[in-house]
Amino acid sequence: MDLDFAFDYDENLMENSFFVTLRKEYEELFLKVVAENCIICVPKTDSFPKCTLAFEDFLSHILVPTDELPESHFLSLCGVKVKISNRILTIDSETGRQSCIQILFQETFYTEEGLKYEVLCVGQPLDESIASDVEYFNGKVLKNFKDCLDFLWTETKTHETIENIDKEVDEFLKKFDKSQMITLQFIEESFNSLYKKCIQVLFKNPNIRKKYKNYSSKTLKIALETYLQQGTYKKIIRSIALCTSTDDAKLNKHIRNLSDLPFKDFKLDPIFFNNIPKARLELSKINGYFTVIDKLRCLKQTAVALSKFKNDKALLNADNLLQILTFLIIKSNLPNWNAQLKFLKLFYSSNNIFDESNYLIVSLEAAITYIQSGNFQESESKYKLKNNLEKNSIQYGKSTLSQEQALNEFFHFVTVGDLENVKDIIENGHKKVENSLNLKLCHPLCFCDKCRVLFNHFSEVLPSVTSADEKNLTALHIASMNNVPNVVEYLINKGGDCNAFDCEGRTPAHYAALKGHQNALLLLLHNNAHINAEDNSFNTPLHLCSNNGHDNCVKALIYFSEYSGVKLKVNSQNSKGDTPLHYASKWGFESIVRHLLEFGANPNILNRNKNSPLDYSYNDKILQLLKQKSQNFENTLKVNNRQLSSLKFKEQSYRDTQPNAIDTMKKIEKIFRAIEIGDVNLVCFYFGFDASDFVPSASDNITLLKNKERENYTRCHPLCACKKCTALIEETSREDKTISFSHKKTINLNTCNSDGYTALHVASKAGKIDLVKGFIKNGAGLNVQTSSKKWTPLMLAVQNQRLDVVKELLNTGCKIDVQDYKLNTALHYACRTGNSKLVKILLKYEPDTNLKNIDNKTPLQEAKDQLYLGIIQIFKGRPLIKSGD
Repeated sequence: MDLDFAFDYDENLMENSFFVTLRKEYEELFLKVVAENCIICVPKTDSFPKCTLAFEDFLSHILVPTDELPESHFLSLCGVKVKISNRILTIDSETGRQSCIQILFQETFYTEEGLKYEVLCVGQPLDESIASDVEYFNGKVLKNFKDCLDFLWTETKTHETIENIDKEVDEFLKKFDKSQMITLQFIEESFNSLYKKCIQVLFKNPNIRKKYKNYSSKTLKIALETYLQQGTYKKIIRSIALCTSTDDAKLNKHIRNLSDLPFKDFKLDPIFFNNIPKARLELSKINGYFTVIDKLRCLKQTAVALSKFKNDKALLNADNLLQILTFLIIKSNLPNWNAQLKFLKLFYSSNNIFDESNYLIVSLEAAITYIQSGNFQESESKYKLKNNLEKNSIQYGKSTLSQEQALNEFFHFVTVGDLENVKDIIENGHKKVENSLNLKLCHPLCFCDKCRVLFNHFSEVLPSVTSADEKNLTALHIASMNNVPNVVEYLINKGGDCNAFDCEGRTPAHYAALKGHQNALLLLLHNNAHINAEDNSFNTPLHLCSNNGHDNCVKALIYFSEYSGVKLKVNSQNSKGDTPLHYASKWGFESIVRHLLEFGANPNILNRNKNSPLDYSYNDKILQLLKQKSQNFENTLKVNNRQLSSLKFKEQSYRDTQPNAIDTMKKIEKIFRAIEIGDVNLVCFYFGFDASDFVPSASDNITLLKNKERENYTRCHPLCACKKCTALIEETSREDKTISFSHKKTINLNTCNSDGYTALHVASKAGKIDLVKGFIKNGAGLNVQTSSKKWTPLMLAVQNQRLDVVKELLNTGCKIDVQDYKLNTALHYACRTGNSKLVKILLKYEPDTNLKNIDNKTPLQEAKDQLYLGIIQIFKGRPLIKSGD
C-alpha cells in the first residue's frame, strides 16, 4: 500500500460525525474508553453512511491492548483481533479472512478533566458490514504541474487555446512590470483578473464547453491556476519578496545566529534523528518549485520522510511536527521563507479540498512565527559551576580538583561576566596554590618524589589568561563570544592574545563579529587584533558579521579601518569564493549591503560556483543597489586575468598569484623543475633572492663537491695559472656575475602554475627542506591550496612522508586542520601512509581528530580500515612526543 497516501489526506476530527456521535450520544462508553487507555479508531469523513450508526458499530472501533503485546496487538470490544504494523491495521474477520486498513494519521486529545487519549484516523470503517454510500470522485487526480499541463492539453485537444492563454500571460507580465505601487493586495487582484480572462479563453474551446457545464469544476480550476502560476512565478515571487523583505531580513538574522546549534539543543525526540536528513533534503526543494501544488507536495514529502520509523507504532503527530519544522527551517539555508509562505497563502484558495495542505501551511507559519519572535533560547553554556558552587568557592589547594574542573569553573566566570572572580583567579590564584602547597610539602624547599608530584599537579591545575580547552578556546575567545566587554578588556590588559586561534582557526575577533558584540570587537581591534584574520575556511570577521546580519559590527570594522588607517579587505574571498557582499545580498541585509558598497565592495566578483552577489539577491531593492554599483565595474567582466591583476579594486592575496603571460608560465615550470632537483642558484635567480637565505642541504653539498672535483680534474692543479686555466676561471667568474646581477625583473614567490601549485608546494612535495625554509623566510603563503585538489604544502609533505618539512611547516604556524576537496586533513593522509612517526608529529600540534572527510571517516577510522595497529594505539594512548621523534 502506498505510504504517500497517508499524507494526501487530513481532516478536523472534532467535526467528524462518527467521532462527534461517539462523544455526545455514547458519552458513558466514551469516558470508559478514555479511562481504560483504549485506542479509538475513527473512519475518515465520507467513508461511512450518513444514516444512524448502531451501538455495536462503535464497539468495533474501540481497541484494547493485549497483555502479551500491548504495543502492536489489540482486541476490539466486539472481540475481533487487530494488529498494527507499519501504519496498517490488519483485522482478522470471523470468516478467517484478513483485511487491511491504512492509518491516515494519529492525533492526541485531552478531556476537560485532563485525561489523555489517542485517536487513529483510518481510511475506512473496521467493520466491513458498514457500507459507504459515498460515490467517490472518479476524476483526474492532479499531483504536480506536469499533471496539470497534461490535463489541459488532453481536455482542450488543440494548440490554439493554450497559445491564447500564453498571450494573456505575456500581457499580464508586461503590465505587471510597469506597475509602480506593488502590494500583496495588488498581486492577488492582478492574478485573479488574469485567471478570469484565461478561464473565459478556456471555455471558448468547444471540448471544454461540452464536458464542463460551468466554471465550478475544481479539477479544471486547479489545472488552470497551476499553469498560470508556473508562467508568472518569477515576477510574482520577487514582488512578494519585496513586500516581505523587512520580515525576511529579521527572520534571517535569527536563523543565521541559530544555524550552528546542534540537534540536541532543539530538544527533539531522538526517534526522528535518522529521518531528518531526508526531510531536510525534501524541504530544501521548495524554492525550486513554481506552483502551489508542487510546493505543497514538497511539504507533504517532508512529512512522509519524517513518518518512516522502524517502530511500527511510532507516528508523526502535531505535538512534534512544529518542533521539527522549526529545526528544518533553521537548517534549510533558504533566504525567503516569509515570501514562500505568503505565496502559498495567497494562491491556495482553489485547493482547499485537501485539508492536510491547510494544516501543513498553518504549521509552517507557526514555525516561522516562533523563530521570528526571538523566543528560541540557545542551550546553556557548557561552562557552568558544578555541584552548585558559590562565589569564591574555588579552592585550588584541594588535591582532588582536576585541571578540567578548574578551567571549567574559570571559563564559567568569564562566560557570565563575573569580573571579580576572574580577577581573583588570575591575580590571587598563585598565592592560594603556594599557601596550600606549602602546607602539604614536607618543607617549603622539599623536592622529593611525593612533593614533586604535588607541585606539578597544582601548577597544571591553575588556570591562566592563556589557558585553552580541548577546542583551543582561550578565556578571551569565551569573553568575546559572550558579550562581556569588561572581562575582555581585563584579559587583554593581563596579556591575553588577541590573535590566538582555536581549532577552527578563529580568533576572538571572529567570535565577537560572529555574535554581533560591537564593544568587544572594538576593544580587540584597538589592541592589535588582526582585522583581516582568516579562519580555516578563509572567513574574515567581516564575512562572519555580514553573514549573520550584525550591522553594528560591520560599521565597527569599517570605522576602525578608516580611523586607524589599517586596510580592511572588503573583497576578501573565503574557501567558497564568497565575499562579505555575497552573504549580505543573499540574506537580504540591506543596511550591510549599503555599508559594504560605500566602502568599495565589488558586486561583480564571482565565487567558485561562478555566481556574483547579484545572482544571490532575491530582494529587488538590494538588486537595484548592486546594479548601480556594478556599472562602475562593468569593464571587469571583459578583461583577462592579466588586466584584472592591475585594477585597483582587486584585492591582492598571498593565497595565489596567477601568471599573466606565456613567458612567465614557462619560467614557472623551469623554476619548479629546479626546485625538484634542488638547484638553489637558479631558484634564487628567478625569484631575486639572496642565496645566503638558503642554507645548502646535504644533497646540495654533495653536488658542490662533485663540481669542485670536476673543476680540479679539468685544471692542471688547483693553483695553476696557465692560459687554459686562467680562461676557465674568467668564464666561471662571468657566469657567477650573470647569475647574481643580470636579472632585472623577478617573479612573485607565490605565483602558481595552472594547477595552483606554488614554489612552496613543489619544495614540500620534493622534501627540499632548505628551499622550504628559504621560501618561508621570504614570505611564502603557508596555507595556499591548489586549484582542484585543494592541497596545502603540509598535505603534500605528509603524503610524501617528508618529516623534516612537516616539522618546519608546523613550527612556522601553518594551519593543520585545513580540508581539501574531499574534506581530508593532513592527519587523514598521515593515517593512510601508516607512518606512526608522522602521525605523532601531527598529533603534537593538537589537530581536530573528529573532522570527517567526504566518506564520513575520521583519521582514526582511516587507520582502522588499513589495520595500522601502531597508529591506532597512538590515538588510544596519545603519548607525549619526545624531542627528536
